[in-house]
Amino acid sequence: MQELTNSGTQTKKSGVGFIKSRKSEEKLMEQAADLIKQSSEHGIDIVDVIIDDSSGIDIDRSAIDDLAEWIESRKITTVVLRKFSDVADDLDDREKFFINAEVMGVEVLSVSDGFEPAFMPRKGILIC
Repeated sequence: MQELTNSGTQTKKSGVGFIKSRKSEEKLMEQAADLIKQSSEHGIDIVDVIIDDSSGIDIDRSAIDDLAEWIESRKITTVVLRKFSDVADDLDDREKFFINAEVMGVEVLSVSDGFEPAFMPRKGILIC
C-alpha cells in the first residue's frame, strides 16, 4: 500500500476516482473536479479519474477493467466513487468487487455516502 507524504507532516492516501455518467464533457469535468476536491479534503490525492460513459449496468465494462488494473497494480490505496452503485447494479457483482479491492489492500469510498468505506472488515459489514 502506497501513501504519499505531503511536506513531512501530513500523510495522504493515493487514489483513483471513478465516475459513471453519460453527461456532457463539460459536466463530467465539473464532476471530476468536485470529486478531486472532496477527496483532497479527506486526505486522498487522486492520481486519475476514470469516466465510464457506457450504458452497461453489469460489471463487465472496460472502465471497470481499467479500475481493476489500478487496484491490482497496488499503486493506490483508495478508490473514490460518486456512489457505490456506479460499479454495478447487481448487488452480488458489487459485493465481489468491493471484497476483492479490500483483499488487495484498497479501500473503496463513496462521495454520496460521506466517504464511508464500502467494506468495514473489522465489523464484517459490507455497505453498498
